[in-house]
Amino acid sequence: MYHHDPETLVHSTIAATNIAEGEEITITCEYSYPHIIPPTLLTYFTDIDLLEPREKRLELLQVWGFSCTCPQCKLSNHANLASEARVAKIGRYQNMLADWSSSSGGTPEMAEELMKLYEKEKLWSAIGTGHMYAALAWNAAASVADGYGKEGGVGEKEKRAVWHARRSVEIGTLASGAVENNRKEMSQLAEKPREHWSWGLRA
Repeated sequence: MYHHDPETLVHSTIAATNIAEGEEITITCEYSYPHIIPPTLLTYFTDIDLLEPREKRLELLQVWGFSCTCPQCKLSNHANLASEARVAKIGRYQNMLADWSSSSGGTPEMAEELMKLYEKEKLWSAIGTGHMYAALAWNAAASVADGYGKEGGVGEKEKRAVWHARRSVEIGTLASGAVENNRKEMSQLAEKPREHWSWGLRA
C-alpha cells in the first residue's frame, strides 16, 4: 500500500502482506493530482480499478501508453473468468453489507467471506475496509442476550465486532497514510459497541 502526501511530498510504502525475495511489486495506475494534467487530457486519465473486468482495464491502460504485464493482467482465460466471478461477488457483497434498509441481506458470514475474496484477489489495500464491514455486520447481529452467562456479559458477536473494528483502524490508517473518515467511527465501535448506531440492527 502506498500514500503520497502532497503537502510534505513524503511518499510512504507499507507492505500489507509478506513479500518473497525477488517478488515483483506492482501498483495500479492512478492520477492523484489532476491539476497538473492539461484540461484537454483530464477526461482520458482514469484510475485503473481492479474491480473492473480485465478487458475494461486493458482498454483504459491504452491512455497511459503501455501494456500491463502484471500477473493479474496476464491470467489465462480460465483463471481470468474465475477471478472476474470473484470480483463480481465482491461487488454484490459490498453493496449488500452497505445496505442498512430493512430488506438488507448483509450478514457477518458474508463480511468474513468478503475478506477472503479480497485476499484471493490480492486486494490488500481493501482489507481495512473489509474489517470495517465485518465490524459493522457483527455489531448489527449482536444483542445483550448473547452475553448472558458469558464472562463480563460479552457475547462472541460483540467480541468479533470489537476485534474487527480495531483491525480496521490499524490497517485502514496504514492504507491511507492518514486518518480515514471512518477511523473515528470504528474507534467508537471498538470502545463502546453497544452505543454505536449499528448495535443490534440486524439481530
